[in-house]
Amino acid sequence: MSEYTIDDLRHSLGGAPAARAGGQPPTGLVAYRARGRVLLVGEAGRVAAASAALPEGLQPSAVVVGDGAASGARIRPLYRARRAELTLSGHLGDFSLQLGAAGGAQSPLAADLVVDLLDPPLLGRRLLPDGYFQAAADADLDALLAGLPEWIGTFEKPQYAHYVADLCARGRRGQSGCRRCLDACPAEAISDLIERVEIDPWLCQGGGACATACPSGAIRYAYPPPAETLGALRERLLAGRDGAPQLLLLHDREAGAARLENIELPAGWQRLALEELAGAGLDLWLSALAWGAAAVLLVRGGDEPVQSLAVLDEQMAVANAALAGLGYPPAVAFWGGDCDADNAAMPAIPAAEYAPQGAKRADAFAALDHLWRHAPQATALSPLPDFAPFGRIEIDAGACTLCQSCVAVCPSGALTPGDGLPQLGFFEDRCLQCGLCRGACPEDAIRLEARLLNDPAARRRRRVLHEEPPFCCRSCGKPFATRSVIERMRDKLAGHAMFSAEGALARLEMCEDCRVADMMRSGDL
Repeated sequence: MSEYTIDDLRHSLGGAPAARAGGQPPTGLVAYRARGRVLLVGEAGRVAAASAALPEGLQPSAVVVGDGAASGARIRPLYRARRAELTLSGHLGDFSLQLGAAGGAQSPLAADLVVDLLDPPLLGRRLLPDGYFQAAADADLDALLAGLPEWIGTFEKPQYAHYVADLCARGRRGQSGCRRCLDACPAEAISDLIERVEIDPWLCQGGGACATACPSGAIRYAYPPPAETLGALRERLLAGRDGAPQLLLLHDREAGAARLENIELPAGWQRLALEELAGAGLDLWLSALAWGAAAVLLVRGGDEPVQSLAVLDEQMAVANAALAGLGYPPAVAFWGGDCDADNAAMPAIPAAEYAPQGAKRADAFAALDHLWRHAPQATALSPLPDFAPFGRIEIDAGACTLCQSCVAVCPSGALTPGDGLPQLGFFEDRCLQCGLCRGACPEDAIRLEARLLNDPAARRRRRVLHEEPPFCCRSCGKPFATRSVIERMRDKLAGHAMFSAEGALARLEMCEDCRVADMMRSGDL
């Protein structure tokens, strides 16, 4: 057995990026332990060929898919199954292949490593788990099999993402809300637990799209932490303020960096290497513009997962729409390889002085506030795409009964009750546009509108969306409900048999104490 980091091993075998030297702060680690149990899965002929080429020192088993005879296969045990019956889960050191329906007579097969010889393969996700290898082409098979012994041992890798369930807008009280991280993860490392999510740190490959897509900051990139990346960016941009217009190129440390390797950039252009291109979004981009960048250009390496590119496209649309409302031209785009310094998009403005907090919304709003103060032509609000994580809710005053169901499910505190009054308050800067309030409203009285209030004071101010005079108990005069609630209850219960007795409907207009007292006097208790 050998001691490695999993990222060093990936790098040595030409896989995912290796762990980076250079003073990365410590983060949580997850460990793998692989003892050499190798499972081959494929049609008979390919299984037989692969078994003959396996290096010594492995503990192989195989699953033959289809009806062919695996003549010459040196592997025992050898199982048979239909392709549709196979379900693979797990990761390096802990794979489980289910043969047939879960809970059936055949127990799942356990393995440390899986060599998938099927075409199409068992797993179709863009980022594959460590220890799982796809070998649909025969030309790749010998080299793949020869490298399997390198995956025997104990390995560690960073815990790339940090999750805070209390900030999550996935769900509340049975209502389903935001699912951006679930849709963004190319490794399928995030599980939906209805009212929150769970990140499997062994499956997570650090793509970063989940943290970038998360509207609340419930998921954040932990390796490296956002505050460190933003701090390095701020220092670099502020140091270059006196030179030529600064265009910022963002790229990952592997494919993106290779694309720039032989390109001489004009004076003033800055480069910032990220762990993954999708690991930074509009909070970093807007901060870069506030600290002096004339434009932010994203350098694609060419191998980004489609989910990550979709997240970046959405974030760019939101960022550029917010800039448009302030009178700025679009300043965030994918780099097309043009090194013309005249591409500078932003007008020169004083550099922001704020230091980054590493909190997504706080840093984004700090940048937007600075850009607003120096805007060439700011409007009162910026319309944003429907998927934007900023906006307001609208209340149908004729339908709302102030039942406070929306307040109960709001994960960010954007919706608040009145201080002892029948009232619904709203803080626009806290709204995630997650839709939980809309789903919880029994009267269908809520609509969402994606937008950005540009005036920071207006965005942070509590507004009253709806209020009513309190309904007072007909017996003691104590306020206990709203008139709309009482009227709706009377209308719905007027024909109900339980309220047919004399005075029964009138009790709806009493507070709880007076209602009980009246029932005792009348002998209804």
